[in-house]
Amino acid sequence: MKAHKMTEKIDVEQLSQKYIELWQNQLEKALSDPLLQKSGYEMMAQFQEMMKKNVSSTASNFPQSDQSETGTGATAPPIDAVTVAKLVGSLVERITACEKRLEQFESFFRSFQSKAS
Repeated sequence: MKAHKMTEKIDVEQLSQKYIELWQNQLEKALSDPLLQKSGYEMMAQFQEMMKKNVSSTASNFPQSDQSETGTGATAPPIDAVTVAKLVGSLVERITACEKRLEQFESFFRSFQSKAS
């Protein structure tokens, strides 16, 4: 990337887009690293355990009921760390897709505005 002199005008939109692209590329590479995936799974498992403890201690402050809000008494099964990591990965992919669609929309809107001017 070219260094800018203080007197040069910087295209902030282009610079911010480049930053987002670099960030997305770095995130994609990081998510494909097996060691980082393992660390992520371990971290998510620890987080899940912490949340279970917090929920248990918080739940003890409320009166217990035999039934859930739906009246069935059913509870959701626990989710393992691998599933959580996959869900987070899916969320990252969806956010990335949304960012790309938003950029396309903004680009279209800018071109529409310039034609209207």
